[in-house]
Amino acid sequence: MVTGGSWSIWMSWGIYRQAAAAGRTALIEKAAEIWGIPVAGITVADSVVRGPDGRSASFGELVSAGIAAASPKTS
Repeated sequence: MVTGGSWSIWMSWGIYRQAAAAGRTALIEKAAEIWGIPVAGITVADSVVRGPDGRSASFGELVSAGIAAASPKTS
């Protein structure tokens, strides 16, 4: 990959778009897991994930929940 001002974005936008879509999917799946609902009813807008029942969580809250769940438990 080469960087050079705006050229690097122009040439790499597809990769960035795929990465963003994967992150969005992961956040939706984490919200569905926490809330115990199917992903089908979940929407995303303005960095907030919303369930069909009105629950919501910011991207940061869901990332924190995912990090906490993935951290090894110590006794």
